[in-house]
Amino acid sequence: MKRQSVSLADERLNLVRPLLNLTKEALRQIAQEWRIRHREDASNSCGDMLRNRLRHELLPRLRRRFQPALDRMVLRMMEIIGADADVATEAARTWLNLKPALRQIVSQPVGLQRRVIQLQLRQRNLEAGFDLVEALRCPPGHPVTVAPGLRLRCDEAGQILQV
Repeated sequence: MKRQSVSLADERLNLVRPLLNLTKEALRQIAQEWRIRHREDASNSCGDMLRNRLRHELLPRLRRRFQPALDRMVLRMMEIIGADADVATEAARTWLNLKPALRQIVSQPVGLQRRVIQLQLRQRNLEAGFDLVEALRCPPGHPVTVAPGLRLRCDEAGQILQV
């Protein structure tokens, strides 16, 4: 999650998360100072959910045993990875704007190949998960069943086509 990003649901919306880098305790303190009623989502305590087991079991153990500054390091890595993702997205958009006759997907770096496919899947309102992206990427031209009645393939120019 980035501090600022375009909504995947509606590209006209720009999402801003100014409190993303604050701890839960800091957020509670701010809410108390501003007299904002706190509401705990019941799903946050459910141990069946992986995100909660990570949050309540693994992260505290990592902080305690290995890295007290884990939160700061995670935020720094989020910033770095987010900026790198922006570069990859812009490069993929630029590449997709080239004439298809000038494009050859297999000659591009793997990261660019993946981002080109992800962008096109998102334009079709399809989940651009790793397995689907890889199935379309390797080998190009191979048809992939995405849903009942929907088969896609990625041609050599990197264009996602319905089969």
